Amino acid sequence: MIITPEINWLAILPELILALGAAAILLVEVQWKPPNWVLAVITTWVLLLAGGVTLVQWDVAIGTNPARHGDLMAFSRMVMLDGLAVY
Repeated sequence: MIITPEINWLAILPELILALGAAAILLVEVQWKPPNWVLAVITTWVLLLAGGVTLVQWDVAIGTNPARHGDLMAFSRMVMLDGLAVY
């Protein structure tokens, strides 16, 4: 039996959002040549979404709710987030 690593997507979600958002912006810009304001709107939404997920990470890592409090670990402890890493 193959043991798979524990994956906690919340630990890497802001980075994933930024990377996929940047790829989407590049693809939209190359494919359709939209006006600059369209790229600005997409960029704003990507940054707001990544910032919102970071606030959720902060709440999990150092929040006041003891049931959800704790370090985020993912990929067999290759990615670890505590309050300082989220900050």
